[in-house]
Amino acid sequence: MTTQQYMPKKKKFSLFGLLFAVVLLLTFVQFVISYRLATMGDRVRKAESRAVELEANNHLLTSQINKMGSLLEISTKANNLGFVRTTQVVHLKQEVPVAYGKLQD
Repeated sequence: MTTQQYMPKKKKFSLFGLLFAVVLLLTFVQFVISYRLATMGDRVRKAESRAVELEANNHLLTSQINKMGSLLEISTKANNLGFVRTTQVVHLKQEVPVAYGKLQD
C-alpha cells in the first residue's frame, strides 16, 4: 500500500457552493439594512412630529409671555396690588459722601 491510500482526501469547495454562500450572506445583509432603514425612518418621523409639537408650544408660550409683559397687563396688575399713579416727581439731590470729604484734607 502506498501512502496516498492512507491520507484523507481534501474536499474542494465547489464554485456553486461558494456562490450560494455569498448570495445568502448578501441577502441577509440586505435584510438587516432594510430593517434598520425602516426603523430609522420611523424614528425620524417621530422626531419631526415632536419638533412640530415643540414649535407650537413655543409659539403659545411666547404669546403668553408677550401678553404678560404688555404695559396694559402690568398696569392692571399694579392697580390690583394697590399701586397708584403719581402726580408729582420728587428729585433727590446727590449728597457728597462722608468719606469723600476726608480724602480732600
